[in-house]
Amino acid sequence: MTNQIATVETIRGVLVTVDRQVSTVELPAEDVLRGMYRAIGCRTVERVPLATVPTLDMWVDEDGLCTATPRLNQVATFIAHAFQIHPTHGDPDLDRFALQPYAGNALFLSANDEGDCVDVPSGLDRLWEAAKALGDGGVATLLAEAAGL
Repeated sequence: MTNQIATVETIRGVLVTVDRQVSTVELPAEDVLRGMYRAIGCRTVERVPLATVPTLDMWVDEDGLCTATPRLNQVATFIAHAFQIHPTHGDPDLDRFALQPYAGNALFLSANDEGDCVDVPSGLDRLWEAAKALGDGGVATLLAEAAGL
């Protein structure tokens, strides 16, 4: 009998585009960074930590706001701000009007205890439903409530 080590071939994340499209994407586990560049459509990425339990990070184009014509990602900005001011995930003293906007496509991933990117937790389904409703122009419940895990 031989021991076989199970390897993860892909990592599942959620992509929110500037055109308000929300979709699941799979990144190659052996080269997550290259997969991020391809999914987001950029050459450099910036990690925006959103929650610690479960870990949720937003990855955006580090140069997104510095382009000649930045494209604001309203849905990703709303998600980030909701987490950053959420009573259990964010800083209660944070001035919501001082929060930065995010431009370009955004990719949401989780991280394990070693800091490696892993699948987005399946428990965030309500968050993605709210993001899709926002993307479709509908009225969604507050994302802060949707993120209350």
